[in-house]
Amino acid sequence: MNIDVLLTTCCGFEDGQDGQIRFFLDGPNPEPSLKRERPARTDLFHLFGGDEAQAIRDYLARHRCWDVMRVPPDYTRDRGTAAIRTAARWHSGRHSPLYLFAADRRIHDEERRGQLRRATQFLIASVLEKSVHDHDYPDLDLLRQVIETAPLDTELCTAADVGQ
Repeated sequence: MNIDVLLTTCCGFEDGQDGQIRFFLDGPNPEPSLKRERPARTDLFHLFGGDEAQAIRDYLARHRCWDVMRVPPDYTRDRGTAAIRTAARWHSGRHSPLYLFAADRRIHDEERRGQLRRATQFLIASVLEKSVHDHDYPDLDLLRQVIETAPLDTELCTAADVGQ
């Protein structure tokens, strides 16, 4: 099994709580491509379990750049609160997208979502190069996932939730 090829032929994957990994496909015979819209959950998928699923997990743990293909879990208020806390720790100043996100605890529109994506992707790339703490990458990855799944123009949590 060539995991790199598998990742270029799918449009996303999720590691289910059932111990299996689903690779979502956009058709029955997908061609390798890096230009697909990703990550996406589709009705068509290939299921891996047991030793194959573990081999994929081991590979993904060593090649975190593929996490951009991971289909984020649905938004929850707890995940939103954790993302706001992370944004508050990682912002680069009063005018940065992450500072504004942490301050008003909402994503106002798709333009703001795009700004947050870019800021978070930059931070993730820098942490992948050199992480200072073990929790840096998981915290930023959760922030990335919340940015993708949070509803627009809705307060994600209260100030009391984040301890402000």
